[in-house]
Amino acid sequence: MEVFDSLGIPCFYMEAPKTTSNKYALFSIFKEQEIGVYDNEAKKVVYYITINYWCKSPQDTIKYTEIKRALKNAKMIVRDVVDIPPHNGYYGKSFSVKVTRLIEN
Repeated sequence: MEVFDSLGIPCFYMEAPKTTSNKYALFSIFKEQEIGVYDNEAKKVVYYITINYWCKSPQDTIKYTEIKRALKNAKMIVRDVVDIPPHNGYYGKSFSVKVTRLIEN
């Protein structure tokens, strides 16, 4: 996801490689919905995405505010943000995001 590239945070689909940095993000689409369907052709698609931000330092969890701002600037709707219990030495924040895109024919 380009949003994380601009913040210098590696971002991966569903799982990270074994050699990850002190900060990284994982994303997955938990729902995809076509809207504005007419004659079996959709005008838009809505993606509901989970993004998990992981960091080694508890102080880096504050970076979630920058992530949230960057997601909003990228025209994503941030539905909620929750803490994730520490796992394997990483602290986490989970974002639930909604993205609507036009389908070009």
